[in-house]
Amino acid sequence: MNPGRLIRRRPTDDVHALVGAYVLDGVTDPERRAVERHRLHCTTCDTEIAELTATAARLADSATRTPPDRLRQRVLAEARRTRQEPPPARGEPTAHRIAWHGWDAVAAVVLLVVFAVLVTYGVQQSRVARARQQNAVAQSQQRDVAAVLAAPDAELVPAALPDGARGRLVVSRGADRAVVTLTGLPALPGGHTYQLWLVPGTGRPASAGALDVGSRSTTRVLSGIAPATAFAISTEPAGGSPTPTHIWASVPLTG
Repeated sequence: MNPGRLIRRRPTDDVHALVGAYVLDGVTDPERRAVERHRLHCTTCDTEIAELTATAARLADSATRTPPDRLRQRVLAEARRTRQEPPPARGEPTAHRIAWHGWDAVAAVVLLVVFAVLVTYGVQQSRVARARQQNAVAQSQQRDVAAVLAAPDAELVPAALPDGARGRLVVSRGADRAVVTLTGLPALPGGHTYQLWLVPGTGRPASAGALDVGSRSTTRVLSGIAPATAFAISTEPAGGSPTPTHIWASVPLTG
């Protein structure tokens, strides 16, 4: 954006430009009349003319000698040729103010753009980092699943689940791990979820983690299965519980 384009020429600009020559008596009669008419309703120009006239008078009083007439003529001619920056009408911003306001607007837009770019970059970096973390977790789980399935003592345990849900367990006592796959779990009321348990022969069941609320399928690698004699699924409030609230299904683990 070119701030200069914000300045629109007005019909009175030519009169404003004559102020300097008017004070030095370097205008024609029509120009003088135009300036005098204009200063009647333009306080800014009237004040400027008064100040310039006083300044010219002081300069004249301090002169030690009268300059040659040809010098005066050259000065007057130069004053008439040199276009002065017109002062603004009352209440109208000056060109400098308009220009600065223009640049202020540009700076504000630039700052907003930079801020938006930084925010977008931060969001994208956060998404990339989260995706990388999720990918790393998925790859780690895939390696663990492959290790259990490839174990020499891997055993497929039938899992009969209610309500049409399907489940499969692969147990490796040697690796002390099991892989459980659950699909088609029935939808639960809001604020509730499924939680997995390893149930020992004696003692309290050990939590193997809760599913996210609304999740109806999962594949998990369960560690520390040595003392467990059964695998259980309970329904719990969101976030899970320290002990099973309601056992929904239970699958015996063969040794």
